[in-house]
Amino acid sequence: MSDVSAVQHYVVEIDGVKYSEHACFVDAIKAGLLLHEQNPEFKIKVRDLSDSKSEEVASGLVAWP
Repeated sequence: MSDVSAVQHYVVEIDGVKYSEHACFVDAIKAGLLLHEQNPEFKIKVRDLSDSKSEEVASGLVAWP
């Protein structure tokens, strides 16, 4: 049996408000980068929801090759 509690989820926030939730970290980062590109004045964060502390895993502009 698989451990459902081990599944990670990531949330994209705009100025501290939940915008979207993703099961894949890469999808969350892509969504955050697209939002930042469209709205550079907003503070965009990607957070890990699997941790009870809701640890921030990415914030601000990330260099994309």
